[in-house]
Amino acid sequence: MNNNLKASFVLTIFLSSFLLFSIQPIYAKLILPNLGGGSAVWTACLLFFQTMLLAGYLYSFILSKLKNTSFQAKFHAVIVLIAATLMPVSNDWSNAIFVDVQSPFWDVFKLLFYTIGVPYFVLSTTAPLIQHWLGQTSLKSKAYRLYSVSNIAALLALFSYPFIIEHQLTLNNQTFYWSGVYLLFSATIGLSIYTALKLAPERLPEQTEAHSIEATPSFLKMLSWFLLSAAGVVLLIATTSKMTQNIPPIPFLWITPLAVYLVTFILTFHNERLYARWYWLAAFIVSSVIALLLFYIGTHFSAISQISLYLLTMFIATMVCHGELVKTKPDTQHLTLFYLLLAAGGAAGSLFASFFATQFFTQNYEYIIGFMAIYALLPLSIFSHNKTLKRSETDIDAASFNAKPDNKLTFTSLAGFVVFGFFFNFLNAQFNQFNVYESRNFYGSLAVKDLLNISPPERRLVDGYTAHGAQRLPAINDSSSSAEKVDLEPLSYYRPASGIGLTLQMPTQQASRKVGLIGLGVGALAYYGQSNDNYVFYELNPDVAFVANTYFDYLKRSRAQVDIKLGDARVMLEQEMNNEGSQQFDLLVVDAFSSDAIPVHLLTEEAINLYQHHLKQNGLMAFHISNSYLNLKPVMRSIAKQLKMTAVYFKAESEDANIHTTEWVVFTNNKKYLAQPTVKSLGSGILMADGATVNWTDDYSSLLSVLKLN
Repeated sequence: MNNNLKASFVLTIFLSSFLLFSIQPIYAKLILPNLGGGSAVWTACLLFFQTMLLAGYLYSFILSKLKNTSFQAKFHAVIVLIAATLMPVSNDWSNAIFVDVQSPFWDVFKLLFYTIGVPYFVLSTTAPLIQHWLGQTSLKSKAYRLYSVSNIAALLALFSYPFIIEHQLTLNNQTFYWSGVYLLFSATIGLSIYTALKLAPERLPEQTEAHSIEATPSFLKMLSWFLLSAAGVVLLIATTSKMTQNIPPIPFLWITPLAVYLVTFILTFHNERLYARWYWLAAFIVSSVIALLLFYIGTHFSAISQISLYLLTMFIATMVCHGELVKTKPDTQHLTLFYLLLAAGGAAGSLFASFFATQFFTQNYEYIIGFMAIYALLPLSIFSHNKTLKRSETDIDAASFNAKPDNKLTFTSLAGFVVFGFFFNFLNAQFNQFNVYESRNFYGSLAVKDLLNISPPERRLVDGYTAHGAQRLPAINDSSSSAEKVDLEPLSYYRPASGIGLTLQMPTQQASRKVGLIGLGVGALAYYGQSNDNYVFYELNPDVAFVANTYFDYLKRSRAQVDIKLGDARVMLEQEMNNEGSQQFDLLVVDAFSSDAIPVHLLTEEAINLYQHHLKQNGLMAFHISNSYLNLKPVMRSIAKQLKMTAVYFKAESEDANIHTTEWVVFTNNKKYLAQPTVKSLGSGILMADGATVNWTDDYSSLLSVLKLN
């Protein structure tokens, strides 16, 4: 009977964990297009998942204190039945989502709660409750091992998504099949509840001897559990944000850090001998140095190098966090309390990294704080548990040191905290010495930098670590600082020699032009506007609009009428089509970036169809495809076939270190444009006509197919 009990419990925990982690990328991807495709969408989703996990663990803790196993099982059966009646989950709301562009964070939270809140809650209660019930039987020694089963299932769910589920199923099918597996889970947990009821009388006799009952954990012990769990989650979210700040925020890059995080749980909870403090502290010191360098110069590495280094440093750091948790875990009688504090710490860490960090930090400093926290928490863990910890044979022999091992560890960790903090402050001062403005919100971090050490001096807008436009400044020895003295000829991606610069400068017989521009940047393209033109910018990030109007002169000195519309461009264009009809643009420019990545939802079949409806009959559509990590030419070839237009590819090579190589593609059937000498001499049609194609739709897309790996 014990074998049947264990098998049913293992299957139930496996399915619950698989469902918990497979739904996360599905719903994050559903929400992503409506919020500009930025990595903050995933961090907002993670906060929801962590919060619901906390709610589930709190429920399990309270339920475990009520009466007996029989009552607990019957009560939980009712909750499971209620959740099962809510199947199948739906994604119909995803196309009708409207959020506050100024503060979309809590809208994401509410939407997830209303759609999958109850089923997700039930799934989150499963692991601690099942382990608690197992802890009441003769198999209590196996209870903590089930935590490894839970994490293995989560790992399988995460890796099956980018490599199998995302490639084989549309989003509609993903939610449908997930609902089917959820009903299977409902049946297996029903079997587990029945088995628990049958075996309830076989619980171990109550241990009344004082020496056999573990005392309630001390406050410091519980605090260390909470803070170690929080630090691990802060590093998980901060690492994911850093990885996807310049590299596109694709599900694979969401999932991989989470998978590494889970692997450390699996390793430490399966065999605590794998965590020897001195070895892992030494590795952590090295990894923290690597992390500090990544924070400032990570973009100098290839995509693969960045991903590998970020994951390696996070793996070592979370091994320290979770290794300490396992070394100090309580007896099974306090199991639900232990898991509750882990969930509470995870939720607090998620709230800090996802919300408070964006409110109080102008850069991703939570990444640095995560490493500093581990330096400080290791001594706390040692201090609060020193009397109860038992040294294993794998620990470093104390004879190797003059001082007591725990004292040496504490001193080394605290010294590391001081040295790490010193070098961070030094590098941060150097990196930000040219900043004249900094801001951060849901959509990312911005900095305006005055680079006075180059010739000629420039003011640049930097999103993350990618320059999104620049303007020349008066020379240092120029006595005049008036904006009228500044040469406003656009620089970088928008310079006159770029594809978009050439296109906007071409002569036209029209008395006026209406130009739509998706993505504002510093407003450099407004420079090309003539007196009767109307330039309409669609910009998602309110901070970008503020910076362009305050710190740059392109918008203020443009000869054209300039309008800025805040919100997701696609959502607004759809609203305008429904309410006003076609905008009849002569030219529509797609130049929306989240750091160095174009949001996928602006390049799908449905989006292109929408753009075409907003163009005049002989209008032009231009796409900026300069990108360090994505090869978007296959997508452009697919768009050319969809539009049945001629595609002209422009590439302006970099002339020096301060000028970027820029790539633009212009689609049109306008014969006058195609006959222009500039187009014939500098544009290329062959490159866009030959080669592979990648077609994206709202229901199916994968950035892995266009990711540059070197």
